[in-house]
Amino acid sequence: MIEADPDGLGPTVVIEPAALADVRSRDRRRVLIAGATVATMVLLAGAAVLLGPRLQSPEQQAAEAAPPPASLVTAEAETRVLVEPIVLRGSVVPGASVKLLPPSSLTGADSVVTAVNVRKGDRIAEGVQILECKGAPVVALELPFPFYRDIIGGSTGPDVLALQQAMRRLGYAAPRNSKMDAATQRALVKWWRALGYEAPKMSDTSGAGSADPDDPATGTEDPAVAEKTEPTAEQKRQAAEAALAAGAYLPRAAVIRITESGRVSKVNVKRADILTGQTKPLLELNGAASTLQATVTKEQVGLVTVGQPASVLDELSGKKVKAEVSKIGSTVVTDEASGTTGFVVRFAFTGAAITAEGRSLRVDFSSGADDTPRLAVPVTAVYSRADGTTFVKVSTDGRTETEVTVETGQTGGGWTAIEPSRAGAITEGTPVVVGRS
Repeated sequence: MIEADPDGLGPTVVIEPAALADVRSRDRRRVLIAGATVATMVLLAGAAVLLGPRLQSPEQQAAEAAPPPASLVTAEAETRVLVEPIVLRGSVVPGASVKLLPPSSLTGADSVVTAVNVRKGDRIAEGVQILECKGAPVVALELPFPFYRDIIGGSTGPDVLALQQAMRRLGYAAPRNSKMDAATQRALVKWWRALGYEAPKMSDTSGAGSADPDDPATGTEDPAVAEKTEPTAEQKRQAAEAALAAGAYLPRAAVIRITESGRVSKVNVKRADILTGQTKPLLELNGAASTLQATVTKEQVGLVTVGQPASVLDELSGKKVKAEVSKIGSTVVTDEASGTTGFVVRFAFTGAAITAEGRSLRVDFSSGADDTPRLAVPVTAVYSRADGTTFVKVSTDGRTETEVTVETGQTGGGWTAIEPSRAGAITEGTPVVVGRS
């Protein structure tokens, strides 16, 4: 509605309330329509993003799901020395023990050990005093058989000869006549004195008067009669025999027979023990050389051969020595110490030995048979056919493959030696297929 201007300034436009409300209503509708349009576009865009892949054709989906084309992985053939380093834990095993049993004459309720003269690690050789029993020495002698009696003056036989030969080896001038004569008794007395003892005499045990083997007289005749009467030859013979019988003798309990020298690996007797039986050995000798024992797995045993050199390290002392494989077990066993199941391998020390019995040692050796370089490829490059032949795939461009039949040889360090069926088909530097990526 237009009204006249009373001030003369021109007409005045007057908007009625109803019209003004209508204008505002139209503006709100425009805003709502614009907002709804924007929201609809956002929803459509989101739906397109979410549903787009599902709206692809099967061909498109298959194309996108397919893996990329595989490419060949190659490695170059090499000329190399093939070795398979093997590290084991082993322990020192003493050689077979020789048990020294007491002779029956040395045992009894009163056979008290008054001293033990050897200890573990000592070497027992002929003439060595092993112990003292009831104050008397017990020595080792190399004998062809054990003594079966006390060797007294006048005795004859092979046991006397064995004693004479033993004393001669020890440096005492005994005859070799198989008779316990005065000369043999003198050698026995000197031997016993060198040990720090007096040789026992039969006169000490029988109650007879003491008789010197050097003194041909028996002292049994009246001195007055002896001055007037010259002894006959028979009397002299009898006097000499009596002197021998009363003189020095060797109790069989004083000798323990050994067949060869050895090192003491175990002492089973101590001072104040009573030797009541023959079943328990006095000592155990290590007659054989110490060896090293280790266990290899089923996978490793095929890489080990007799004669292979090895290096042995005692990590506790830092000592390093050489050894070689001497024996390979044929049955599967379980090592009680390590729990390893496999085959027992024995190593013989080739120089200085480590004698620490039972100590864990490190053993290093290689499976290579020799140091000759060979044409080799990674083991993953070798394939097998149904007929048992083997081949290698050669790829010079990384895409195409050519099969080359080969003979395989020594394996080591993840590589295997090959000999191509065609000369020159594979040489050092030829790319061979080891897989696909």
